[in-house]
Amino acid sequence: MVPNPAGRGPRATRNPVGDVRSIHVEDVARARALIARTDHDALAELFGALGDPTRLAIVQILLAQEMCTCDLAATLRLSEPAVSQHLRILRNLDMVSWRRAGRMVYYAVDDRTVRKLVDLASRRPPRDPRTRFGDVDEVAR
Repeated sequence: MVPNPAGRGPRATRNPVGDVRSIHVEDVARARALIARTDHDALAELFGALGDPTRLAIVQILLAQEMCTCDLAATLRLSEPAVSQHLRILRNLDMVSWRRAGRMVYYAVDDRTVRKLVDLASRRPPRDPRTRFGDVDEVAR
């Protein structure tokens, strides 16, 4: 695209079909400056990690309390290896912290940005309320 020689206002261009459309040079420049300040790959990884319902549940739990893999597995009714794989993804993105106590490893989330994202998203009304991991009163056996 060739900028408008005057440097402002719309510039008429033709697309391959021959239709005329206007490019608003100032708007395009502002939009490009806006997106230049953001690491979209890192942001997409963060939202991708939180986009998985199981990982989101793990993060929500670990925001409230520290837990080990076996307790997370019992809470979510998943195998320990499955929980470990989810935790690995969260660890690789520095979303969870961990500490070792003997043979046990305890995980937590203490990232304020992650807390804000989950809190904001939790306030949004659900489209179709579902209980994915069982009733609150039911204890895993």
